[in-house]
Amino acid sequence: MTEEIFTAEKGRGAFLNGRQLAMRDNPDIGPMVVGTGLPTPNLTNYEGAYAWLDQIRAPIGAVRVLGSTASCCAYVACGRFTGYFEQTGLVDRAAGVLLVEEAGGIVTDWWDVGQPISKSPAC
Repeated sequence: MTEEIFTAEKGRGAFLNGRQLAMRDNPDIGPMVVGTGLPTPNLTNYEGAYAWLDQIRAPIGAVRVLGSTASCCAYVACGRFTGYFEQTGLVDRAAGVLLVEEAGGIVTDWWDVGQPISKSPAC
């Protein structure tokens, strides 16, 4: 529909329609846009999800919901989103994690703050 194909291969980079993606450092919080998915009330695996989201969204420009973890992560990798926050399983996020990491971004487990899944240049 968008005529966009995101690809990534471990150790070989992330690409959008064949062009290599490279994330940039931008410390200005105001214009940041973060993607998310909203947990339903019956999910109790990650109590406090809305409280975390509230803390994240307060100082930034916007929070957007696309409905797809992989799409949101692809948007992070190509610079449309500054970050992505959601409680989700490995199957939902695996492709997106690879895209972000291969574009030079950081992927962190927010539910265990201080325990990064990977260490890369800041996104």
